[in-house]
Amino acid sequence: MPNKGCWAQARAKIYGVSEYGVSNGEAAMMNEIYQRGPITCSVAVTEELRNYTTGVFVDKTGRLADDHDVSVTGWGE
Repeated sequence: MPNKGCWAQARAKIYGVSEYGVSNGEAAMMNEIYQRGPITCSVAVTEELRNYTTGVFVDKTGRLADDHDVSVTGWGE
């Protein structure tokens, strides 16, 4: 609901973590997803990303200040 903003979930599902680590680089992240399933990736949210609507987003700002986490469930177009 993009126009509603953020809110607390009334009945949020609770998940646990059985292991964690760091995967750097596209190939390592793809291998992790293939072997174990979705991963979490930190991203820097820029004004360009906020205005993103469709397609594959490519950040060209070079901003490195991670301020959001997203689940990555696969790759490709």
